[in-house]
Amino acid sequence: MSVVSISCHKANACDNAKSLKRIDKKMIEIKQAVTFEERQRCYKLRHAVFVREQGVPVELELDDHDETDAYHVMGVKTGQVVATARLVVTAGVGKIGRVAVANTVRGKGYGRQIIESLMKRARNSRTVSSFALDAQIQATGLYEKLGFEKTGDVFDDAGIVHIKMIRGV
Repeated sequence: MSVVSISCHKANACDNAKSLKRIDKKMIEIKQAVTFEERQRCYKLRHAVFVREQGVPVELELDDHDETDAYHVMGVKTGQVVATARLVVTAGVGKIGRVAVANTVRGKGYGRQIIESLMKRARNSRTVSSFALDAQIQATGLYEKLGFEKTGDVFDDAGIVHIKMIRGV
């Protein structure tokens, strides 16, 4: 999405135009990773974040859901996959997982955009009655802003402390 031209006829119109341009720079194109090649691009980012940065054992990063029942999305900025996540629906619960954002673009809201996109898709399909995720402790603030609530005790997953979080649709 790009802002091609905006004319400023009123006093605050130029301020609004500048705001639109700032928002535009923060946006990423979010699309479903349908093809094998698109999913491979998502897996490459996940490998960089989870395996190389966080030390998750490579054999734990991919699982049976990835090529069977997961709905994958990728956030693309200037041709590069900069964010990814997946949704697996089981018994009406949409489990969000494998949320990864490239380290060079963290803090720009791309993780939030990816998660919101997954939730919107699930709501529109009417296949879920609630959402769940296993949050890394340092990411709970993001999920709380999206309406998730902590539930249960903290636990270790692949050497990283997590807590289960849930929310309604």
